Amino acid sequence: MLSKQSQPSPSPHAARSPLRGRSGHGLGLGDIAGEGVSLQMGSEPCIYKAWSSGRGGLLSTHHTSARQRGEAPPALPAAEPRVGSDLPMGSRLLLLLLLLLQAVWKGAPGKSHSLHTRGIVELAGAISCGTGRSPLAYIGYGCYCGLGGQGWPKDKTDWCCHRHDCCYDKAEKAGCSPKAQRYQWACEQNAVRCDNLTDQCEKMVCLCDQEAAKCWGSAPYNPHFILWPDFLCGQTHPTCHFRYGGAE
Repeated sequence: MLSKQSQPSPSPHAARSPLRGRSGHGLGLGDIAGEGVSLQMGSEPCIYKAWSSGRGGLLSTHHTSARQRGEAPPALPAAEPRVGSDLPMGSRLLLLLLLLLQAVWKGAPGKSHSLHTRGIVELAGAISCGTGRSPLAYIGYGCYCGLGGQGWPKDKTDWCCHRHDCCYDKAEKAGCSPKAQRYQWACEQNAVRCDNLTDQCEKMVCLCDQEAAKCWGSAPYNPHFILWPDFLCGQTHPTCHFRYGGAE
């Protein structure tokens, strides 16, 4: 352990774990850690690191200088309601990159995937609000989370994704474009609020994301199903009349 005199200044970015792909090699989501942020509180430099781990989405805070002296770390400011999409730009770019990579992994002959960055950002914000996890944790989870979808959902979280797909399908049949729809929303106490929307399509898409975020927030998250390969999903798939546990 470095002494206080020889300890280097904190790095502005936390180290990211290697990424694994569906076969266990290459890019993946299993070991993605959040962003490391270097903060200055008074005269004491601190490093905050946050990451999603398992079901609970663990949050770890490291105070380098205060902890060494045995002092209590400074209190963090109280969380305020968030409005709209507040994902950091770096997280947005990484999200889009991984969606592009997943389109390659899950692509099939004769089946095209179109990326709509606006709708993706709104949905990503809703996921973060409702679950406390990074939206990246749901790309390629099970058989229905992310791009595409086939077979039978693997667990309750995967059923939430299947239900969300059905909700978007319903919006498309109503003449809306849910994957490209922007809307104003608020995040209050880990819940998506769509109260002030008057446009029919904005309201419909926001309610889809609201229901999905609530569903994901109450569902267990199993890292075993991250980047689940399509060939293990099978060919039998439920219709939109089915929910987790049986038909409506």
